[in-house]
Amino acid sequence: MNLLKLKDEQLISKITQDFQKAENHRLNYEEKWKNNYRLYRSLVKEKREGRANLFIPYIFPIVEQLKARTQQALFKKLPYVGFAGVEPTDVDGAEIMESLVGFQMDTKINLPYKTNTAFTSIFVYGFCVARYEWKYEEKKVKSRQPITLPLMGREIQIGEEEVEELITSYDDPDIEYIPVDDFYWDPEGWDSKTCKYYCTRVFKDTDYLKQKEKEGKYKLPDDVENEMFGEELATNFREDVTGISILDNGDRKKTHEIISYYTDEHHIVMLNRKYIILKEENPLYSKEKPFKIGKAIPLEKELPGLSIVEVLADLQEELNATRNQRIDNVSLILNKVWKKRRSADIDEADLVSQPGAIIEMDDIRNDLEPLDYPDVTQSAYREEEIIKQDMQYISGVSEYARGATPQRKETATTVTTIQEAANLLFNYTIGIIERTLLLPLGDALKKLNQQYLDKPKIIRLLGEAGYEYKEVTPEEIVGNFDVVSKSPSLEAEANKEVKRGQLLEMLDIFTSNPLTQQHINVVELMKEIMSQYDIKDYSKFIIEQQPTEQQSIIPNQMPTQQEALMEMSEDNGM
Repeated sequence: MNLLKLKDEQLISKITQDFQKAENHRLNYEEKWKNNYRLYRSLVKEKREGRANLFIPYIFPIVEQLKARTQQALFKKLPYVGFAGVEPTDVDGAEIMESLVGFQMDTKINLPYKTNTAFTSIFVYGFCVARYEWKYEEKKVKSRQPITLPLMGREIQIGEEEVEELITSYDDPDIEYIPVDDFYWDPEGWDSKTCKYYCTRVFKDTDYLKQKEKEGKYKLPDDVENEMFGEELATNFREDVTGISILDNGDRKKTHEIISYYTDEHHIVMLNRKYIILKEENPLYSKEKPFKIGKAIPLEKELPGLSIVEVLADLQEELNATRNQRIDNVSLILNKVWKKRRSADIDEADLVSQPGAIIEMDDIRNDLEPLDYPDVTQSAYREEEIIKQDMQYISGVSEYARGATPQRKETATTVTTIQEAANLLFNYTIGIIERTLLLPLGDALKKLNQQYLDKPKIIRLLGEAGYEYKEVTPEEIVGNFDVVSKSPSLEAEANKEVKRGQLLEMLDIFTSNPLTQQHINVVELMKEIMSQYDIKDYSKFIIEQQPTEQQSIIPNQMPTQQEALMEMSEDNGM
């Protein structure tokens, strides 16, 4: 359907209906997202009067550890993605595109920093949403310029003046991560191909709209100041969880609802469900909706994936309950509950536990008795350890991976086995995030550059001798390139520590034993140890001595074992 041929009234009706279907479908996920966000923020769901209300922040460090390791694996070194030519004639262009996209991701877009919030979204909500576009911006800047006069064939500076000029502040691809509560999708689909449309909804003030109109992006109604949304604005679920409101009621009434509607063919923006302020064909040559959905655990025929917080939710609640019950148990043991005869003449204020307190009574056996509670703290400690082990088993984030030393210390071999199993799971997770998010974004930037880069561009690259500068022309990046992975294989630092210890132990054992030291190549063993410390230039530390003439002759003069036996036989007259 060509949406641009519809009248505005028809477009408003269609977009409103599609948006409401998407909104109703998304309600199935919002309560789960709220609970996941609460668990990530370590917030108690409801407080109990007179009882312990601790939240043990175990999910938070697991999520942060996963984020840190993902960041390290995907953004450890440039370029973050690579390109390979489909045909032999595309090889040179692929290398230039790789340098260009690497520069843009790191310097222009600042992708590692921006993606930090995306990783939070993946591990807490199950997915993240990245929107990409080519962004062009200009701005006025002031500078001081010299004032000169020609004198005797030379330009002489006689002062300075303030000059304002219009400069191009940005002319590159850009990536923006959309909060999950601002994103809506066709409920009949589960990815960009099966979803007929995507929507985003934001609330902005009149100044924002007028600025966009000034930039030539929106066409607003004449009396836009009085055309507010007119309905109760939807608060994001973070406000419901934390109780912290971003806007007060007065500001909310001055805000406009902006719904952007994307299909493969068109882009339409609706204001307050009354006006169409932008309608255009999809500007991308690729005719794709400008979004990429990143996941760690995909689910069949569902756009959101499974989050690690959702899997750990019940265990986190059990951990909180166990710790709070243990504290309540200790409190009841220290501050006893009393059984008191109704007719007993005892002041209840005397029953409050305090050092040196005295309770007077007539019949000590019957007037007052303590209500004893068994001490369950030991079993609670064991239960807590089991819960934590379950959470480590599910997430793959062990105490060793977090740099902690558990109470029960394992052998070096066991630690290595634990880390290898965790790395296998994590490498799998990293691979999915890379293939659903990072590589598709690299492919999107490639297409944006081939479409919009229309003049030579200077890029900065970090080489062995420092920064290098290179000019990229539009003609050099023409070609057919596939985006490929450049992330290194993950090796946990804990594994390196274990291997370092094992190698140092081998060095000590073999070199201290006369039976083995002559059979060990010490230099090669030292090189292997240094490689575990990421030292590549061995020549700075190892002096490989050449054997002297005497050393090279002596071994040849030494008799073999068979010759020695023959000499002994001759000496004995045999």
